[in-house]
Amino acid sequence: MLEQPGNARIIEQARASWGGHARGGGPIIISNFKSDPIIDKPLAGVAVTQGPWKGNELTGYFSGLELSYDAQQLLFAATTDSDVWRIFRFNLADHIKVTGAALENGLLHIDLVREVPEALKPRQIKTQRWLQWADISPTGKRAVFEYRGEIITLPAKKGDARNLTQTLGLNVRAQRSKRIVLTPRDGADRPFGEVNVIRALDAERSRELLFFEHTWSDITQRDKTSIAFDNSEVYRSQRAPVNQRIREFANGVLPDPLAFVGDRGPDIRGSVGEAMCWALSARWEDLLPETKGVRCLDTDFYGSRVEVDNLVMATHSLGSRAAVDALQNAAGARDRMDFTPEQRQLGEQLQRKEITLFMLSNQLPLLEAGQAPQSVTGRRQEFCGDQAPLRDERFLRKLNMVAFSDPNDILSYPVPVSWADKYLESRLCADVRNVTINIAHVRRLPVIGEFADPLTAHTGYDGDDRVAELITHGIGHDDISDLVEQRCNWIELDPALD
Repeated sequence: MLEQPGNARIIEQARASWGGHARGGGPIIISNFKSDPIIDKPLAGVAVTQGPWKGNELTGYFSGLELSYDAQQLLFAATTDSDVWRIFRFNLADHIKVTGAALENGLLHIDLVREVPEALKPRQIKTQRWLQWADISPTGKRAVFEYRGEIITLPAKKGDARNLTQTLGLNVRAQRSKRIVLTPRDGADRPFGEVNVIRALDAERSRELLFFEHTWSDITQRDKTSIAFDNSEVYRSQRAPVNQRIREFANGVLPDPLAFVGDRGPDIRGSVGEAMCWALSARWEDLLPETKGVRCLDTDFYGSRVEVDNLVMATHSLGSRAAVDALQNAAGARDRMDFTPEQRQLGEQLQRKEITLFMLSNQLPLLEAGQAPQSVTGRRQEFCGDQAPLRDERFLRKLNMVAFSDPNDILSYPVPVSWADKYLESRLCADVRNVTINIAHVRRLPVIGEFADPLTAHTGYDGDDRVAELITHGIGHDDISDLVEQRCNWIELDPALD
């Protein structure tokens, strides 16, 4: 009935396969293709008044089936004993072609290929002259790069670019960034992370921002490579969609903390400490286009910016633990080390220093498990404050800690004041604030009920404008952004009410 030149073999194969399922045989189900993303309009057929039709599926006992296809559409027809035929037509999406179709063991198999014309394929544009560095967010949803001195994030698929430096009103940038390849204390040639430095100023050149972007992914890369096979289609195709999403979360996020509590921890902490040292020491003019094989401690400008610059740090996930550990190690160093005159001078300057630390997807409580306790805890009032009796023994004047967490992120936690008192080094003089934010939207799924994607909840901060506004403009005062005022609530905790 639907035969076309060149399709006789397909028709005969279909008839042969169908023969075992005539009246009295088992049921036949022809799958509904609505769930296939490459089918635009799944089914359009001839209405019938009888026959075992069930919605957009064929199920029951049939006496005949014929197939036909060309490059743009696939047709098949089925009939019951009453000789009532129904025709089903699949109209394909753009650039999708049918290369084969057959019925095997009662299942209809269709081979489709996507052939995008050369003119419509994504093009690569050479930007080496201006593009200094680039990276992909943990979710894969946004790319971040430095272009002509500006820090830009861009959606991976479609949407507007976001200029992070303009949020601060710093519209004048250096044309190129500078790179520091970090060197471990023992001088060994092994992966130890790197820092990319970007310079931004306001129009009057009265305010300057040096943005030190620290990455240590090369330290843990081999740990992630060991399970990379699990991301292949061979294993992905065997999982339900929700389970696959959870597996992506586990594969993308868990290797770093596991490596950190293993033998990578000392190098990660050391890398963070070295990056902090460079941020507290170097002016833009002090840095070469690329610095390699030099430790911060050995430079002529070691610690020179502590009393001059404000230091703000922003971390994500494991970075919260690594940054706090680096600070706590430095705070406890006076108990076990003899300092050089330069180090003693730096220590005195830090006692008058206030530092702010933003921790996105904070993991401090989670990764406290297995940690050796700090030597000084629960004694904050003895060290912190201008009238504190042991103020000369503190490490910092104040550490403003802002912990971001999504309640639906299974790996991030807030930092209660009671927890900070018990576990944090008292000489850091930490003042903790918590931001609870729903990064992942809560959706209702069949059977499961309400569900929020844990991977987005953990890694989606780069796609939420509220986060950037909270970091740059804060909350709980009169000069907050309109976005924060409309979509965030501020609850103040007053110790005097305890």
